[in-house]
Amino acid sequence: GGVLLHPTSLPGRYGSVDFGDEARQFIDWLESAGLKLWQMLPLTPPGPGYSPYMSSSVHAGNPLLVSPTGLHREGWLTESELQAAEAGPGEHHARVDFDVVAARRMACLAQAARAFFESGSSSSAQRAEFADWCLRQMGWLEDYALFMALSESEHGASWVDWPRPLRLRDPEALRVAGIELSSRMRFWRFVQWNFDRQW
Repeated sequence: GGVLLHPTSLPGRYGSVDFGDEARQFIDWLESAGLKLWQMLPLTPPGPGYSPYMSSSVHAGNPLLVSPTGLHREGWLTESELQAAEAGPGEHHARVDFDVVAARRMACLAQAARAFFESGSSSSAQRAEFADWCLRQMGWLEDYALFMALSESEHGASWVDWPRPLRLRDPEALRVAGIELSSRMRFWRFVQWNFDRQW
C-alpha cells in the first residue's frame, strides 16, 4: 500500500513540509506503517490557487519544496533568517496558509541567493557545480528563468497581456529583457538548482 499526498499538504516547521528533515521523517513513518509508496502529485511550480496542475513549467520544481534548513546547512541562511521563516503559533497543525508560507519561503530563497552570489558564502566548488548544472539544464532553464523574471516585471500579468514584442518572443526584445533582468534570472536558476539538489 501507499499514500497519495502532496508534500506541501503537510504542516511543518516552515508552514508546510519541504524536501528537508520532516519529509524524511514522514518517509520513516510510512515505512513503520508498512506502506511502500508515497505518490506526491506534481512537484512543478504551482499556478493560480497554488494548484500543482496549473504550472508555469513542466520542467521546473516548486520553490516551496526547497528546504530552508538545507539552505542554512549550506551556510546561505543565518540562524535568525531561518527562525524568521518558521511558522507562527497555531500554524503547525492548522490549514496551510500558502500566501504566508510562500512569502516567507521566497524571502528565504532571496536571502540564500544573495549569500551565494554576493556575500562570499559559496565555495568555488559550489559555484562551479551551479554553473555546470545551469549549462546542462539550458534546454529549459533559460526560457523558464526569463519567463519568471518577465512575469515579475509585468507584476504577474498573464503573458498574453505583456507588451507585444515580448508576447510574440521577438528576439531583440528577449535579448534586451535578458540583460535587464539578468539578476532575477540568476535567482530563478538558483532556486531550481537547489530544488534539484535537495530532491
